[in-house]
Amino acid sequence: MFGKLKFENQVNAIGGLVLLVLGGVTMSELLRSKATPACSTRFPASTQMSLLRTNGVPMAPAELQARIGVGERGIIEKASVVKSDGPSPWALNIKVGTPEENEPSVAFTWTPHGMSKASSACLKYSVLLPREFDFSQGGFLPGFVGDLSAKAASTGQTGFASRLGWTETGQVASFINLSDSTLGDGGHRVVAPTGTLPRGRWFDIEQEIQLNAPNTTNGQLRVWVDGKLLFEKTKVAWRGHSGVTVSGVVADIGYKRIHTNILPARKVANVRRSDKAG
Repeated sequence: MFGKLKFENQVNAIGGLVLLVLGGVTMSELLRSKATPACSTRFPASTQMSLLRTNGVPMAPAELQARIGVGERGIIEKASVVKSDGPSPWALNIKVGTPEENEPSVAFTWTPHGMSKASSACLKYSVLLPREFDFSQGGFLPGFVGDLSAKAASTGQTGFASRLGWTETGQVASFINLSDSTLGDGGHRVVAPTGTLPRGRWFDIEQEIQLNAPNTTNGQLRVWVDGKLLFEKTKVAWRGHSGVTVSGVVADIGYKRIHTNILPARKVANVRRSDKAG
């Protein structure tokens, strides 16, 4: 069905450490003089995506597909749960194929219980890119997706997405599409001003999203790698209606060139938070 793929065209995305931390309100106060710490240290509760059966045995691809539910793509053909030498004993191994395919190899959405009431959320997972991994034209890693209620849909709103990934040069990026709003600037990407994704070792990625109040631009997006804040985007209009909420994690994993405009991101040295909860 599929030819054997070279090791450099595989990605280990550690689903066992996909850590989704929910917050029904915005963050606690932070001192003005300190840069924002990684989001996993500041959220009070978490839900972890499991790759194992209840008896501790790793799931077969068909079982993983059944747990994820409808709408997935590529799980049976290109994903498997394997032993890991990383932060978790088990990892989700993804065969990403070749850059020429220009399409994520695996795609699914994870919707943990209680997501719909969250106004902010934190996603953490670990990744191993082979030392010879080719960044090529760029690609996707897991990020956030927002859905809408029937009431929001009746106003002409749509959902939003903030997919993480990498650029042609290996820089960390967030590809964002915003809800229909006069304040929106969807269809863009935010690129970290410095640094590239590590290859040949495990690294942690964290993404924090804070929704804006409807019809304002006080939404925020932050991304860390190994605890270092790479970029922060403020004044984001994620939504134009309170019925548009964070609904879960969107995992489009693999190569995909994105033709979008680049939005500026604040450099780490300039990132500061208000001393008031926002």
